[in-house]
Order: sequence, then structure tokens, then C-alpha cells
Amino acid sequence: MRAARQTVESGGFSEAGLKRLEAVYGPHPGLAGAAVLSCYRECQKTAPDCSQHDANPRYRTEFLALLDGEIGNFEKLQDLHQASRDELAAALRETLSILPNSDPSRILRSKADQDAQNYRTKLLCYRKQRTED
Repeated sequence: MRAARQTVESGGFSEAGLKRLEAVYGPHPGLAGAAVLSCYRECQKTAPDCSQHDANPRYRTEFLALLDGEIGNFEKLQDLHQASRDELAAALRETLSILPNSDPSRILRSKADQDAQNYRTKLLCYRKQRTED
């Protein structure tokens, strides 16, 4: 997105900038992505010569403001994702340090065994209830 912003600032609304945005948002963009792509395409239509980035400064300013908002949203999501990864890693380290014989594969097998036992218990209760009815 920063590369697309730089393209608009230096060369206007070129096809290269559109390709960069399409690469970021993919073939099925969400609402925010569709708004950014739509605004870019609209700005492309208003400037017949895409190399003249000063042809429509109002559209350029509007698009750059929209893109800056999207860049901010991506950065916030990245920060939240990093924070949740750090919290998860800390919780996992704490769990492994508390448990004796903290073999991760053993812990996972134990969890799978508990899940299987819970499923069998629920299945038995369901069958018992069906026979009583």
C-alpha cells in the first residue's frame, strides 16, 4: 500500500499503482478494499494522462487521505496481531514451565485424549436419553 501511495505521489494514477492495490486486496476485496480500488479507478478516469499527477490535485488528495486511513488500519491490525502472538507465547511458556515433564507432544496427546473422552461421555448420555424416550 505504501508502494501504491508512492506511485501516486510520483507518477499519478498509473496502471502499476492499480496492480499493487489489487495485489494487496486480492480478487474479492472487502468493503474497505473495494472503496480504495473504486476511488483509484475513478481518479484514473478523471486524469486522461496518468503521468500528470498534478492534473487533478483534489482527487489525488482525496485518494491519498483514504489510502492513509487504510495504511493506519493495517498497521493497527498488525500491532494487535503481534500483541496477541506475544501473549499466547508467554502463556504457553508459563504453562510448559509449570507442568512436570513438559513434553509438548505429551500435552497435546493428553488434550486429545480428554476431548475424545468428553465426546464419548456426551455420546453415551445422548444414547441413554434416546433409549429412555
